[in-house]
This record gives sequence, C-alpha cells and structure tokens, in this order.
Amino acid sequence: MYLIPMTQSSSPPQVFIFGHSHVWPVRRALNEVRGQDDDFRTKVVLCGTKDFPGSIWLGNPDGRPTLSPVLIAALNRAERTKDDWLVSMVQGNYYNQLAMVTDGPGFDFVLCDHEDLPLDEDNYFLPEAAVRAMLEHKMANFAVYARLLARYASGRSIVVGPPPPPFGEDEIRALVAQSHSDKSTIQISSPWLRLKVWRLQDKIMRDICRKNAILFQTSALDSTFDLNGFLLPEFIRDAVHANHHHAKKLLVAIDSLIASTAEAEVV
Repeated sequence: MYLIPMTQSSSPPQVFIFGHSHVWPVRRALNEVRGQDDDFRTKVVLCGTKDFPGSIWLGNPDGRPTLSPVLIAALNRAERTKDDWLVSMVQGNYYNQLAMVTDGPGFDFVLCDHEDLPLDEDNYFLPEAAVRAMLEHKMANFAVYARLLARYASGRSIVVGPPPPPFGEDEIRALVAQSHSDKSTIQISSPWLRLKVWRLQDKIMRDICRKNAILFQTSALDSTFDLNGFLLPEFIRDAVHANHHHAKKLLVAIDSLIASTAEAEVV
C-alpha cells in the first residue's frame, strides 16, 4: 500500500466516514447540520458505489491482500493525523442476502441470546451454529477487510453495523418488484427470522472487530427501534437502509463512542 505519512496535530480529532449506500443518509444528516458548528470535524470522504467502486480489498500478485486503492487515495487526500478516526460503513447487507426473501423452502432457528423470539413452524429448523456458519461464509470478505482496516488505522477505526430490519413488508415488496424479474416464486421471510439473522450478524461483526482492535457501533440506537427490536417506521428509508433522522442519532452515538475512548486513554 502506498501511504502518505500521517502528521501530528494538537487540534480535536477529525472523523472520516466512508462506505457505500448506508452513507447517503449520513451525508444528508451532515449537510443539514453543517454551519451550525464552526468546528465541524466530521466528513464523508467516500459515499456510494460511484465514489467507491470495486472491491473493498484486492489481492496482490504476491498473494497478500490490500485495501482498495480508491479508499487509500481518498484517505490520503484527507490529510489524516494520528489522532483522527476512520468510520467504515461498508459491507452490511449479509443478513438480508441470507434471510430477507426466499424462492424455495425457508428456514428458521432459535437464537440462543433471544430464545423468546417466535419460530415459524412451516419452515425447516436449523441449529444456530449452522446459520452462523452460513453468515460467516458470506462475511469472509469482511473479515479480511477488517484486518486490513485495523492495520491501516492504527487503532483509530470504527465499524458501523447495519440498521435493524423493519417489521412490515411494504418496503421489501417494493425492493422485490425492482430487483426480481420473476416474482412468482419469491416469498418474504418472517420478520422474526430477519430480526434474528440481523442480531446474529451484529454479533459476528462485533466479534470480528474485537479480534482486530476495531470499535463496533451498532445501529440499534436508543429510541429508534420498537420493544421487539425492529426499526421504527419514522427511521426507515427503504427495505435495507435507515434514513437521515436515524443518521443524526448515529452521528451522536459515534461522537460519544470516540469521546469515551479518549477518556479511557487519559485514565
């Protein structure tokens, strides 16, 4: 990787956010509050697939993976200091790929941490370990990326998990209508299954982050989900994204996480 050396700074740390579609609501939230704070230190450096095309990491001819050159170039242009933070919002949609819809027999499972969540008796039952293995297989790309990000960020990185799923099906039906040519065999999975797989993904992402000394920020933020854990309607953008109202609360949560880390470093 061709990295520009980071400089020292006595100013408050900056926060550089990057990712794909989940960053759009964050960019809107930042634009709405920009100008209210003269010391505005949170910036989006890459947003969406047009800004951030291709893979999040690449394999070199010698077999060693490296972070995307698009990401490296964007962060080098940002003139980071050693005190600045990187906030990653990439690769969050695995649980939807696995459990949002099915075009054949569905499945369900008991999530050990939430055994009270209902089961769909019309589907095949799987052990949690099997569902975790399927998710981890889908997330193998993210596990490599996390190792690379940790090495690059030198302990100043945060990964944001995806928002909880909505309980309703309207947004999912709209997505299916756009993305599937043959809709006759597509069935929307139970909301409880979607919630369980989302919770399991959050747990796996948190575990991967902990192994790589990356902070993990869940998107299940106070007052944004109902008693069962589903994203509230006023924070839904579409079937897989939260909106800018949620993003405003997310920015506050990220700021609090950074502040608490700084306090721990002082102690």
